[in-house]
Amino acid sequence: MTVDTTTARTDGGERTDGRPRRAALRASLLGEHGFERATVWGAVGFALAFVSFDLLPVSDGGTAAWLAATAVAVGALGAVAMARIGTGALPCTLFMYGPAAAVGLRTVEPRYLDALPAGAAVEPLAVAAAVALAIGPASYVVGRVIAPADG
Repeated sequence: MTVDTTTARTDGGERTDGRPRRAALRASLLGEHGFERATVWGAVGFALAFVSFDLLPVSDGGTAAWLAATAVAVGALGAVAMARIGTGALPCTLFMYGPAAAVGLRTVEPRYLDALPAGAAVEPLAVAAAVALAIGPASYVVGRVIAPADG
């Protein structure tokens, strides 16, 4: 398929905004702003979610579950906001990993996989990666496709 960059349409009729498909795919994955904001705000989300389990009284499993759900929901809203300002799908996923990792480390009871102490952190961080891979791209879709920014 050939791309006509002067009319911003391919010969099939779909819109490419004057860029080849590879460039359009790269822009949607990486975004305009890159990973800097996602890394910093993901770390802030990790710290806030991790400390919130100590600051708020968590007396039973129900309270911890609500706190975990709130932290992940706030992270998802943050990822939607980042997508609206031009961040791509991969930075949204990276951003979502911060709060999800904090929640995973505070709520998932690790099983020791081997004799090394680092083996205890494998399961909660794997759960956090699964949460980030599920919510990050979905937040990108909501932020960019369903509710695009004006202008």
